[in-house]
Amino acid sequence: MYQSEYPERIGPIRSAREAFIDVALGYDPLFIAHGFSPGAEDRLYSQEIDQLNGMDYDGTLFARDSERVAPHNSFVRVDELLTTASDHGMNTEMTVDIPFSFAEDNFQGEVAEQIVVSYQDANYAEYRFNENEDVYVRYNNGEPLVDGDTLDAYEVDNLLIVEAPHAVIDDAGRRHIDFLNGGDGLLIRNGKSQEIQWKNENNQIVPVDESLALGNTWVNIVPSLQSVTIYSDLERE
Repeated sequence: MYQSEYPERIGPIRSAREAFIDVALGYDPLFIAHGFSPGAEDRLYSQEIDQLNGMDYDGTLFARDSERVAPHNSFVRVDELLTTASDHGMNTEMTVDIPFSFAEDNFQGEVAEQIVVSYQDANYAEYRFNENEDVYVRYNNGEPLVDGDTLDAYEVDNLLIVEAPHAVIDDAGRRHIDFLNGGDGLLIRNGKSQEIQWKNENNQIVPVDESLALGNTWVNIVPSLQSVTIYSDLERE
């Protein structure tokens, strides 16, 4: 989700799921995807949300990167994206308020040098704290994850991990995720982790009574916080 800073191009762009639409609706977005699940297709073309999809613009607005293998090779240039959306009368400016509070306070919590969020099979997301820059760096397979165009490492000021019930809804393994009722979570920033509660406020995921550090925020959604492991140093290496 991009709001104040945009790369020159976005991608690779993958297919939409209903849960993605549920999260996006709270932010008055222009929703971008390439493909969809059956349920997401019905919602996307019901005019529930302003959207552009690669199924309608494959090879034009959504360009294929010849150095990547499909379906991981669909990209859009932001300037062309916004022009196309504007030409179709779609909103390209966020008009809703974001109920986050920001503070450079003395954030209290347990030391969190390394965070591993495990998903099914061998998939996991890893973040390591860079004390010199006061940010977390996203890692894949023991190496920093970098932007394919700029080669800059992905850096995160706030890591918000929220627990939301998941339920498998079809034979393909698609899931319904309950974003309505809030629940337990973790806020990780400035090298520390704190247990929090989160709530759904106007279809937005919001930490209760906690301030974020100035900067960007990445959100990980998990069925259980038991899938999150926090290390006080870089033990996992």
